[in-house]
Amino acid sequence: MLIRRFRVMIVLVFTCLLGGHVAAFQNTPVPDKIDRLKNVLPLSDAQKTMIRTYSEHWVKQLKEGDPSEVQQARNKLTQPFRSITGREASRMFRDIYSDSTLSTLKDIIEGGNAYRAINAMQVAAAIGTSASLSVLDNHIEPELEDNPQVRLWAAIGISRCLEIPSISSDKLKTSLRALVRAAEVEDNPLVLRREMETLDAAVRNEREDRQVIRDFALEGEIDILKTTIDRLESGKAPADLILAIQPSLLLIRNQYIDPRIQREKLADEIARRTAPQLGRLYDVILVNESTIRQSPELTKVTGQILDTSETTLKLMDSNLRNGQSAPNVTSGRDLWDKGNLSGLAESRDKWQVVLATRPYKN
Repeated sequence: MLIRRFRVMIVLVFTCLLGGHVAAFQNTPVPDKIDRLKNVLPLSDAQKTMIRTYSEHWVKQLKEGDPSEVQQARNKLTQPFRSITGREASRMFRDIYSDSTLSTLKDIIEGGNAYRAINAMQVAAAIGTSASLSVLDNHIEPELEDNPQVRLWAAIGISRCLEIPSISSDKLKTSLRALVRAAEVEDNPLVLRREMETLDAAVRNEREDRQVIRDFALEGEIDILKTTIDRLESGKAPADLILAIQPSLLLIRNQYIDPRIQREKLADEIARRTAPQLGRLYDVILVNESTIRQSPELTKVTGQILDTSETTLKLMDSNLRNGQSAPNVTSGRDLWDKGNLSGLAESRDKWQVVLATRPYKN
């Protein structure tokens, strides 16, 4: 009898102790900040618990809070990754954070609430792990994601992950491949513009393995330009996509004159492959002229496109053909402003003669 009572007492004591331990764990206070832990290596078990407690608390509020609480939660969740000193969060910190939040972030993004989803995408972009990057990849294609704002943040997030050393070049290439695939069918000009900006950032990346990323991004950039021009020329894309062309041309021109690109002997390749696409913009404008004229914004941007494309064409052609004279054409913007479509067609024909020969055609 005494032995049985003793055993019961042990069980009761153990249960109380265990219950107290669980209660203590469940009531772990949420740290106000965990920024100081992002560069600590190695992390102790207590420090790992702090990271999990912090991230799980705020991602729960992101999922369940009202709009102002969602905004607060997003700010708290992204705060540790906003670097003032220039020091990136460690891979261990990012991985713990990622493991604690991604499941909930996925639920939020797929939950049908646009405001929560956009904020969750911003958090996934800030976390910067291969796993969080995969979340962005899954929401960049129009066939998989209806909300253009979510697609926009997928493109922004991929760009922000380019300089994180712990993400491999192979993983980044996978994400850029998804981005190119998405851009080739994207109908929203703001999203397409941001996708081109992400590729520009990839071309100019400062990673140790930058050449692998750069070459892949450059190929994708030219493919998107060609595909977008194909779609506009054939009438298979909305004329609004012209709004994405002008900023894309400026990015390509700035790449072409970038001293580092020049030093690495990439400028000639950019010119040789891009110039023929610039020459096709005359047809894009002629085919879509009536639709463009219905919008003051499109009308203005079209004049800018003609100005930028002709200036860039002349610069590239002068360098590629060793200073030979470019076609003698009237300013495309002037012709457009005057409604002189036959003049634009004449300029197109003159450029096509040049662009149909070497070094543009081998």
